[in-house]
Amino acid sequence: MHHEFTAEDRAALVDTVQRFATQAVAPHVPAWEAAGELPRSLHRQAAALGLLGLGYPEQLGGTPAPWRAR
Repeated sequence: MHHEFTAEDRAALVDTVQRFATQAVAPHVPAWEAAGELPRSLHRQAAALGLLGLGYPEQLGGTPAPWRAR
């Protein structure tokens, strides 16, 4: 089944990315830069939100999205 990526889908994606960046990333950047690495938990959080699988089929664990949304 093909899912049409709507304006509402785009708005939800933008909101999710903004909240993730503001809450889970930005406050920790100085510490991560000092350590020289990102924690694995950050990748798990992004994956749980569907951000790492953008553009891949759902049956492969992805989140359908057009090229521009990736």
